[in-house]
Amino acid sequence: MTELRFVAWQRPALPAGRYSVRVGQRLDIAGLDQAFGDVSAGAPLGGASLRFASHGPRVSLAPSAVVGRFPPPGSSGHDAEVLPHVLLEDASLPWLRAGGPQARPGKAGIVTGGDPAPPPWLALVVFGGDEIDRLVRTTLTAGALGLDDEPGQRADEPATVIGIPAELARSVLPRLADLPVLAHVRETTDPASLTSVVVGNRPVLAGVRNEVHLFSVEGVDLDAATGHGTSTVDPVELISLASWSFTSLDDGPGFAELAFALAHNAAPLRQRTGDPLADTYLLRGVLPFRHGDGLSFYRGPLAPVRNDPVAQQLFDTFDNRLPERADELILHDEVVAMDDVTYAVAFDLGRSLMLRETAIALAVADHRRAARLAAHARGQLHGLTDHKLAPVDAPPPATVTAWMKALVRLELVPDRYLLPDPDRLVPLREASWTAHGRTGTAPGSLAWFTVDPRWASAAALGALSVGPVSDRGSRPLDDFEAVPEPLCGFVLRSPLVRWDDLEILVYPAGLGELAGVEPIPHTERSLGADLRLVVFAQPPGRSTVEIGRRPDGVHFGTDHLTGDAAGAFAAAGQQTDRLDVAGLAHALGATDAATFARAMVQGSPRIRLELDHDERGDGMAT
Repeated sequence: MTELRFVAWQRPALPAGRYSVRVGQRLDIAGLDQAFGDVSAGAPLGGASLRFASHGPRVSLAPSAVVGRFPPPGSSGHDAEVLPHVLLEDASLPWLRAGGPQARPGKAGIVTGGDPAPPPWLALVVFGGDEIDRLVRTTLTAGALGLDDEPGQRADEPATVIGIPAELARSVLPRLADLPVLAHVRETTDPASLTSVVVGNRPVLAGVRNEVHLFSVEGVDLDAATGHGTSTVDPVELISLASWSFTSLDDGPGFAELAFALAHNAAPLRQRTGDPLADTYLLRGVLPFRHGDGLSFYRGPLAPVRNDPVAQQLFDTFDNRLPERADELILHDEVVAMDDVTYAVAFDLGRSLMLRETAIALAVADHRRAARLAAHARGQLHGLTDHKLAPVDAPPPATVTAWMKALVRLELVPDRYLLPDPDRLVPLREASWTAHGRTGTAPGSLAWFTVDPRWASAAALGALSVGPVSDRGSRPLDDFEAVPEPLCGFVLRSPLVRWDDLEILVYPAGLGELAGVEPIPHTERSLGADLRLVVFAQPPGRSTVEIGRRPDGVHFGTDHLTGDAAGAFAAAGQQTDRLDVAGLAHALGATDAATFARAMVQGSPRIRLELDHDERGDGMAT
C-alpha cells in the first residue's frame, strides 16, 4: 500500500553558483621555536586553491523535469477551490537557487543556518479569464537577460519571459515571505519516489480557462512587485520555466458529489419496468429488440446473475455434442412467442470475426489439416512396427491461441454486442448531495455483472466453425485454449471517467479484509461518453470496488478551511486575489512547508461498493 510523507525541504548537495576551495597545511609542534628559532609554531607551509561552479537549470527546464501537474493540462473539471501544483523530478530543485532580491545572478551560495527553509527560486502562479490576455509573452536568450555569467550556461539558450502588468502583479504574485511555505518535498513508498512540489498561491478561477506558470524569482523583488516595497516596476517581467492550461467549470458537483451518486445508484446490469411478467424475463439481463418481423430477446456476455436457468436448459440439450450452427442456439419461448437469440448472435459474431481475420482462419485450417494427416498416418502404420508411436499433439500456432484468448476475454467483441443499450441497462440517475453548506444533485450509475462463460464459448465455437465440416463438431475448445476463465466486472456511467487521476481498485473480499490485501488486476475499456467497462478475473461471488483519486493526485485547496484560516485571504478576500499564504500558515499553526501542505490537503474522496455477482438481489453500496 502506498504511503505518503511530506518533508519541509531538501537542501541541495551543492546549490548553483561559483565556489572556491583552498587547501593548505599548518605545522604545529610544541617547542618548535626553541629548536629552530627562525620558524614560528603553526606557520603555514604552502597551499593551493581551486575554483569551480555548480550549474543547474536557470532559464528553462527539460520536459522530463516536470513529472506531474494539477489540474491536468487540457482538462475540464470543477476545481474552483483547488490550489494548482506542479511535481518536479528533482527533490531539491526549488532550493537549488535562492529566491528574492538578495540572490544576484551567479552569486548564489550554500544555504547556511539552521533548519528553516530559505525562499525557493520557483513560484507557481495561476491566471484566469481575461487576465491571460493581459500577459505579454516574449522569447529572449540567457545572454540578453544577463544570465550567461555562470559557467556552463549557454548564452543562446532561449527563455520565455512573461510581462505582467503592475496592477495585476500586485493582485496575483506571492510575497517573499510566502515562498518558503509554498514548496515542499513529497516522499512515497511502493513505489518509492522523492519529488519536490511547488504549490500555487491562489485558487483556480471558476468558469473560465486558466493558465499556470512556473516562474523563476531568482533576484526578483517580489515585495516591490506586490506593492509591499518602496519601488514598482511596470510591467513585472518573469521567466516562465513551464506552463499549462485547463478549464475550470462553474460551480457544480465535483468528484465527491459524483462519487456519492454512484454509491446510491449501484445495481446489477439489467432493466426493471415494474411489470411482474416483463421483469421475469428482464431480470436475466435480456432486452427485447426488433428482429425480422417481430421481437427477440438478446443479452450480451455481461449477465446480472451467475446461473441463468434458461441458458442451462438450452445447453443441456447438446449432451456431449457441440453445436455446429447458430440456429441450434436459438431458444423459443412459447409463453410470449419470442425467440432468445443471445447465443446464436454470439456464435455468428465469433464466425464473422474469424472470417475477417483471414490469416488466423487459415492458420486454424492448416493446424486441423496437419492433425488429420498425422492421425491418418498413425492409423496406417498401426501394427506394422513394434515401436510405440509418439502421439502427434502439436499445439496450435501462437497467433491462433492469442486470438482465441482475446475473443473469450471479450477484447475483440464490439461495444454494441457487449452493452446493446446503455440507456436501458445503465440508466444515468441523479442523486441528491449536501456538502460544505451546498446542496444539489449529481448524475451517476454503476451496474455490475458476471461474464457468461456460455456466451464466450458460443462465440469461440462460431469462430472455430470456419473450415472443414468433418471435424468441427468434435473439436474441444481447449484445443485452442479458448475455454473462458471466470470473469466479473461492472459498467461505470458517470462524468467521473473524465478525471485523469481516477483510480479503480478491486478486492476479492469484503471491507473487513481490505487491510494488507493486494487488489485484483483488472482491465478498463471505454464504451462511449462517460461509460467505462471494468473487467477482472475472479470466480463469481462478492467483491469490493474502491473508486477514488490516485495518491499521486493529492491536491491542495481551501474548501475545507474553517475559522480564522478560512478568512486568511489577501485584500478583500475575493477568489481572484492571492492567498495571504504566510498569514494562512500562521492561522493553521503550520510551522513549515510540510505542516502547511498537510493542513491544505483536500480530502481525496473514495467510495467503496460491495458487489455481489452471485445473487439475484440488488446488492449493496456503502
